[in-house]
Amino acid sequence: MEPELIDRAREGDVTAQFELNLQTDIGSEITPGRRPLPLRPVERRILPAFDREMRRVDAELLTLFRLLVSGKQPWPLYLYGASGVGKTAAALCLCDFAATAVYKKADELCDLAKADDAAIQWKAIAKKDLAVLDELGERENVTDFHYTTVKRFLDLREERAGRVGIYVSNATPREIQTLYDDRVASRVLCGAWYQLKGKDRRIDG
Repeated sequence: MEPELIDRAREGDVTAQFELNLQTDIGSEITPGRRPLPLRPVERRILPAFDREMRRVDAELLTLFRLLVSGKQPWPLYLYGASGVGKTAAALCLCDFAATAVYKKADELCDLAKADDAAIQWKAIAKKDLAVLDELGERENVTDFHYTTVKRFLDLREERAGRVGIYVSNATPREIQTLYDDRVASRVLCGAWYQLKGKDRRIDG
């Protein structure tokens, strides 16, 4: 471990502490849904202008990130809460550390499914180490096309990526089951849940 990193962590640098924890030996025994996440030095490759900092991530959520990344906590992560509390920012912070990652909003995913190169894009999603699906269940009217598209995304992550994903929503777990059905709810909620609370950062800064 790098001495400078250790010093920064001792001084209270949360990002340095996160990096240190990720350097620990995670072992070789992997159970279903508990896949370690390959990492690289932090780099903003997805939505680089989107305001986020690992040090602003809720401390308990940061602990959960460590458990997920090390394979000690089962994937996926269902991250929910009111608008503006930092859900997307937190998910993007983990994308910044992942060796490869993809981020899609549910509406963007539906647009992707209609594109001429949809098959290529689906394959790319399946291969990413981490996939984030944002704004899940944002509208009460879930069409058949929206449903089948979201389910395909979830199936790809379950079948080819060890369920490694973060699903972000304003809806509670109970509401997700109502908006979709047991099949989607089972895929979304079979891992860790975390509710982010607080004020709307867009309004309160």
